[in-house]
Amino acid sequence: MSVRLLRVAEVTEADRAALLELQSSVFSPEEVANWPGRHLEWSKHDWRVCVYAPGGALVTHVGVVIREGTHDGRSARIGGIGAVMTHPEARRQGHAERGIHRAIELFRDEQVRFGLLVCKPTLLDY
Repeated sequence: MSVRLLRVAEVTEADRAALLELQSSVFSPEEVANWPGRHLEWSKHDWRVCVYAPGGALVTHVGVVIREGTHDGRSARIGGIGAVMTHPEARRQGHAERGIHRAIELFRDEQVRFGLLVCKPTLLDY
């Protein structure tokens, strides 16, 4: 298994194709069409954490954003994690955990002071 951190600008066409394949295995067209957040404008990811199975297939994706904000009148770097997807056949094996941990390492490297995880309500306990 390997974990790659990619700037969105570095993502290749092959990476995009693998991501679309993963997304279609995770979300049915009905889920996409009826997703409550589909009408909101979401910030584009700056980074992608990709977790690959030993054979090289993409099994998990974690989207990461880092933004500048303020807290009590002072600059503060804010990090966000979203678009976490794991192939149904690869779930419950720690892949998402590895991807999220890599995103948190990036937050530490980038001196992020506040973090936010965006997920389905059914995943809040995760």
